[in-house]
Amino acid sequence: MARILSLFYVLIMFVSLFIVVTDGKYVICQNSSQCPRSNCFPYQNSKCVRERCKCV
Repeated sequence: MARILSLFYVLIMFVSLFIVVTDGKYVICQNSSQCPRSNCFPYQNSKCVRERCKCV
């Protein structure tokens, strides 16, 4: 029973990892004011780096 729960836990972790990684869209920008802050975690800021918005 414990092995089944462990396997289920690992499967959930891998599926959630793929969901996060596949959402890798980027926004084209000219300066940092064009980058939406809603795409970043609360402790990160959205900056324009090489004409793409990135969370730093």
